[in-house]
Amino acid sequence: VVPVVGVQGAGKSTLLTALCFDRPVLPVDADETTAVPVEIVYGSPANPMALVVFKDGRETRVAADEDGLKAFTHQACNPGNKLEVARVVVESSAELLSSGMVLVDLPGLGSLTRANSDTTIGYLTQATALLYLLRTVPPITRSESVMLSLAWSQVPTVVFAQNRWTDETDDEVEAGKAH
Repeated sequence: VVPVVGVQGAGKSTLLTALCFDRPVLPVDADETTAVPVEIVYGSPANPMALVVFKDGRETRVAADEDGLKAFTHQACNPGNKLEVARVVVESSAELLSSGMVLVDLPGLGSLTRANSDTTIGYLTQATALLYLLRTVPPITRSESVMLSLAWSQVPTVVFAQNRWTDETDDEVEAGKAH
């Protein structure tokens, strides 16, 4: 289990879509988006469906695309996870998952919604590694630094990736790397 973490708006869902799918699947937005964990597992879905698992054990299947997932995973549609979704599972044929690795899209750290932050922190107990997505400006905040110090005691491996948006200059990118 490899959660992808970072502050809200770092581009976690965008990165996972690029790594695991050949079409838009995970909802993305400039505002706080992901409200529940989305586990991406290896599979070859002939008919791409996602499994929505609720906290009470109920399950339902929805289309594995932005529209199908949005009602359950998007903060605007399911604020603070009022629908009580435990997780959503989506299959991907991406080779990087073929060994059994599960990538997890999580709510951003420092979320204004307490339930979202609790969800993200809860996944650290299951993690075998952590992919931490940094922004370029600012690359890391004090609150992120505190969270990382807590995570390192629970997760054996942390990999950092730095995202670059198209409006960031080369000088900003270099300053972010140096930081």
